[in-house]
Amino acid sequence: MFSLGVVLTMPKFKSSLPPITRKEIDDCIRLLHHDYHIGYRLFIHHSKWDLVKWFCLSNTSGGDLKNLYNVFKHKHFGVYVNDRRTIHIYTFNYGDPYCDNKVEITATVFHELRHFYQRTRRRKKYIHSFRGNEDCGYLDSLVERDANNFAARMTNKHMKEISKILNVYPNWISHFNSYNAE
Repeated sequence: MFSLGVVLTMPKFKSSLPPITRKEIDDCIRLLHHDYHIGYRLFIHHSKWDLVKWFCLSNTSGGDLKNLYNVFKHKHFGVYVNDRRTIHIYTFNYGDPYCDNKVEITATVFHELRHFYQRTRRRKKYIHSFRGNEDCGYLDSLVERDANNFAARMTNKHMKEISKILNVYPNWISHFNSYNAE
């Protein structure tokens, strides 16, 4: 089995079963173009405790403390950190950890992977959007609209394969699907 350059953190407590496994994430990422397979590290945080442990054990700066606060306060699902080329997914913000949120987590991974692509492969197209991102709303931002559309397109395009990989057969209603695909 080849590695996609993905690092997945898993909880050590038996009572906290992860809603999605590393193999499931790797298999879903393999459905995407090879540009999305390497060059980043992916961390999946299944609990707040898991994130705090990662935060304490990693070399972090004061700016990361603000991000940690925002994850807890604003219930972010994921983030791409460009200067570290890392993607963090926060499965604990999806609600009940025993609910089946595999499709939503996969869509969030696709969304954050698109940010990685925007910053590394299509930098000239999106550079002005990243600089002005603070001044406009989330849905008005070119980079966010593009990432939402990408996640919706990829989950819709690969819905049969994703269902088989995740062993879920949902109604395919996703918060990403509410955005118009380009």
